[in-house]
Amino acid sequence: MDRSQFDGHVCCLLEGGAIADELMKSGVEVRILGIKKIYGLDAFRKFIQLINFIKNGRFDIVHTYLFSANIYGALAAFLAGSPRIMTSRRDTGKLREGKGRHNLAYWVTNFLVDRVICVTDSIKKIVIQNEHLNPHKVTTIYNGIQADFPLLTDQKKDDLLKEFTITHGAKVVGFVANFNWIKGHSVFIDAAKEVIRERSDIKFLLIGDGELRAQIQTDIENAGLTENVLLLGRRNDVRDLYQIMDLSLNLSYSEGMSNAILESLAAGVPVVATHVDGNAETMVGFPKEGFTGILIPPRDPRTTAKMILKILDDSDLRRKMSENARERIRSRFTVKIMVEKMAGLYKQFRAGTKVAFILSQFPETHETFILREFIGLDQQNLNFEIYSLKKCRDKIIHPQAEPFLDRTHYACVFSLLSVFCWLFNNPLGFCRSYWFCFAENIMRPIDFMKSQSVFFRSLHIARVMKRHRISHIHAHWATMPTTAAEIVSKLLNVPFSFTAHAWDIYLNRGSLKAKVRDAQFVITCTQFNKNYLEQLVSDYQAADIHLNYHGIDIADFAPRKKAPSDGNVILAIGRLVEQKGFEYLIKACFQLKNKQIPFRCVIVGDGPLRGELENLARSLGIGEELQMRGTVTQKEIKELSERATVFAAPSVIAKNGDRDGIPNVVIEAMARGVPVVATEVSGIPEVIIDQKTGILVPPHDEIAIAKAFERLFLDQALCAQLARNARCRIEANFDMEKTAVQLRKLFPGDENV
Repeated sequence: MDRSQFDGHVCCLLEGGAIADELMKSGVEVRILGIKKIYGLDAFRKFIQLINFIKNGRFDIVHTYLFSANIYGALAAFLAGSPRIMTSRRDTGKLREGKGRHNLAYWVTNFLVDRVICVTDSIKKIVIQNEHLNPHKVTTIYNGIQADFPLLTDQKKDDLLKEFTITHGAKVVGFVANFNWIKGHSVFIDAAKEVIRERSDIKFLLIGDGELRAQIQTDIENAGLTENVLLLGRRNDVRDLYQIMDLSLNLSYSEGMSNAILESLAAGVPVVATHVDGNAETMVGFPKEGFTGILIPPRDPRTTAKMILKILDDSDLRRKMSENARERIRSRFTVKIMVEKMAGLYKQFRAGTKVAFILSQFPETHETFILREFIGLDQQNLNFEIYSLKKCRDKIIHPQAEPFLDRTHYACVFSLLSVFCWLFNNPLGFCRSYWFCFAENIMRPIDFMKSQSVFFRSLHIARVMKRHRISHIHAHWATMPTTAAEIVSKLLNVPFSFTAHAWDIYLNRGSLKAKVRDAQFVITCTQFNKNYLEQLVSDYQAADIHLNYHGIDIADFAPRKKAPSDGNVILAIGRLVEQKGFEYLIKACFQLKNKQIPFRCVIVGDGPLRGELENLARSLGIGEELQMRGTVTQKEIKELSERATVFAAPSVIAKNGDRDGIPNVVIEAMARGVPVVATEVSGIPEVIIDQKTGILVPPHDEIAIAKAFERLFLDQALCAQLARNARCRIEANFDMEKTAVQLRKLFPGDENV
């Protein structure tokens, strides 16, 4: 690691060793706790010392390795208030099978950690499955080694061969592994007997030690292999020994990522290894392109012997494997590559996130405008995390949302730990936030019940935000997400703001005034909304209210290259709810059919009124002309837009007061060059200038809608003119790059990071 960017400190739970000595010599602070027994009173005292060490060190990241450190370190870091906690998984867990307390310990501490680092994708898959971890919380970073071995002189090689009484011309097969059951030494002995029957000039070097050494030595003697199998024990010159080997073995029943395989490949030694777990990622098995050895089934002595002989009998095959082996290490498994990836992850976490966004659900299929906002702010280098009150249950997730999933945190419905945490650490904030929930919602039973659920979810979110050192909270939608933002704000004593969109302003105004009063600022997406909010709170000093239009990525919505030629096609997109006005679109289609004007109408979206709208279409006799597509992907929407003659947005104000702001689908259609017919509702006239960038009609007027369709069907020149003007208006006022710059200025600057 670059010392100018990272100040590393090391803590050893049990004792030091050669690596600790080497680190101290290089100037790294090493703290040795000296725990004598991992379970006991001494361990508890040392655990308290570890908490104090982390707390006093004010480390940005605590990263733990191996089981005991993963558990002790994660718990201590959490209690010390460490902003980021990372643990590691370096094996598949086979050696812990049947040890329930170990699995329980991981399950508990996984709630506390921000990232789990696995050394192979196979381990990642096992961890996600067995520990029920969110896949986006798990990252693979391969082990790395020094790719270039110091080459031995011929004299040094001769000395090593003499040490082991190996004659020139004999083939040397190495097996580097700890002596325990999972490494497959019993399979090795059976395979070695078959090999020696074919070729007696082969020497096997067993390098390592462990609890089964005595048993393995006895088995070798009983098999009559003492002349051909040498037990070398632990060696400090393993890298030298690889250079006298013709072949290396790995016969494990399970393997995370074998450093023995990595070192073999770096030395240019072909490998015969079992096709298990990480072995298939570390090496490439013959005959695949770039093969570095041969992968075999586990527990199969006969195949093992056969493949050993195959490689030893073919010098050309060994030479090709050797070349590929060195190249594979240089391209994928060097220390430099490993450190760069780890440093990148540390940098991502080290900077600390300062802005928190709270939403009801993320990702949300219908809220592409929020997703685009996140993309724009990310491009503006705003550091932020996303907190979702509910898990995502959508069947379709937009691909653009996937990069944000690893920074999305989901609220726990109820966490007793969070309740005790805030009652103990901030009882005043706990009471203030609960009183806000109670006082602002008690007169509205449904909102009151929702606010109680949100309160307990917010306690958990606040605890996570505290670790992330959040300095500003922003909610999308003025309803329960903003309630959560204000609760967390009172717990953490940090400011909050929110974005009000449409229905959240006009339907649920019970605590809206209080939220506008308490927020640092408010953002809304139309001038119509801004005027309404300013009038709502005109009787007292309130937060600044800012207009920020929802932007789109202009490049993703390029104008159509040519006018559609599939006849008269009407396209409409939106949830099948009252305020979208699709009832009047269907009635307008009926008017077209009565005039014998050919057309097709495609409505994309789903919702509670689908059955009612389909019945209306059938009763009017336009079932063949109308197609209800349900929810589709962005790619399908683009294809439909290419064929559309006109886009319809017949929005209305619903009986309960609900209404659109500026439908994002209108902005997208205008950007693509599809002429738009829309109603004069809410903020729509802010984007559509009648007869210039589209056609506006009164709401609830199917006759006016039908006349607008007919006019556009017949006048291609008008369609082209409206499309050009619409594109210019979108580029000027609704370009995501421009709206993101404006939005970025409202949030804390880089000087706070």
